[in-house]
Amino acid sequence: MSTKDKNENTTTLTDRKVRLGYALAEHFYEVVPLKYQTYCALTSSILKNVLHLFGIKAELVPCQVWCVSHESNFVVGFLDVAPKLHKWNGHVVCDAGDFIIDAAIKHFDIEFGLTVPAIVRSRKFLVPTQVISRHNLNERLQLWWHHPPEGVDVTIPNEPSELITKYATQLVERLSEGCNIPSDALTH
Repeated sequence: MSTKDKNENTTTLTDRKVRLGYALAEHFYEVVPLKYQTYCALTSSILKNVLHLFGIKAELVPCQVWCVSHESNFVVGFLDVAPKLHKWNGHVVCDAGDFIIDAAIKHFDIEFGLTVPAIVRSRKFLVPTQVISRHNLNERLQLWWHHPPEGVDVTIPNEPSELITKYATQLVERLSEGCNIPSDALTH
């Protein structure tokens, strides 16, 4: 394969990755019930599964997410010394290499009354740093994803595989039909 062919394949994959990332952000909660908007381990696992089905490497990354304004800072993940019963004390996003997708930032709306979208796709910092990504929500608010504080348990809870498979399959069908994401790119 020539250098030109390699570059064209890389560009095609990157374009497809970008389109898929935006399509997931737009259509995720048309398939996944809204009641899961604060279930980061579940929603990130669904996203990871969808990306894998489209042949894109993805992984789950534990993190702490900050919503920052000029007046205040709000934090989700890895804060409590003793986690609440039946609630994980962390946060996790789906990492697709050069961007992350967070489908559980609704915590900021529910816990702090901040207006945030249901899902965010954000480019990663591609240099070694404590910050994973930053995203401007508007002129007043920004989201910052940081690696977890040192010494915390970053074990991601296992979520029901049947739910992950069910919603990932439905998302793949939705994206393949209506979003111009080629279904022949699917891997099985």
